[in-house]
Amino acid sequence: MSKCDYVTNNIAETFNSWIRKEKAQPVIPLMDRIRQMIMEKLDVRRTLANKFNDRILPHIIKDLHERSRNLKYVIHRGHNNTAEIQGTTKELKTWRHTVDLDNSTCTCNRWQITGLPCTHAICFIISLRNRSVEDYVDPYYSVEMFRKAYAGIIMPMTDRNHLC
Repeated sequence: MSKCDYVTNNIAETFNSWIRKEKAQPVIPLMDRIRQMIMEKLDVRRTLANKFNDRILPHIIKDLHERSRNLKYVIHRGHNNTAEIQGTTKELKTWRHTVDLDNSTCTCNRWQITGLPCTHAICFIISLRNRSVEDYVDPYYSVEMFRKAYAGIIMPMTDRNHLC
């Protein structure tokens, strides 16, 4: 399942931007340079991952803490970690969403799509004792998963002119 809260993540454009200086090279030198770039990127990310001490990636924690500020919602607690979260729009229209912490769902669907608790869920979670918003983040955003993503290695290679 995709854990992306936007649809405009065009991987081809990103890759082309990343290799824009190398694209003019002939195919074999281009492929060799891309191999080097990936090798270096993996090393940088592994080094970064070794600096992380928390369970969840730092930029995700920061975002969740920012989104938890100044929430002015009304919580109507239900049974077994469920609640209705109610608020009012700028146009003074009342809205209500249902949050289920055990199933990591909210009727706004943002939590299910991104894997990150929406503001409705955050409001409910922070109102409870001995609960942390980080406990409700999908494992996709964990430091462990980040480390696994960059655990692979690409071995350095001798210049092909020296292989004969």
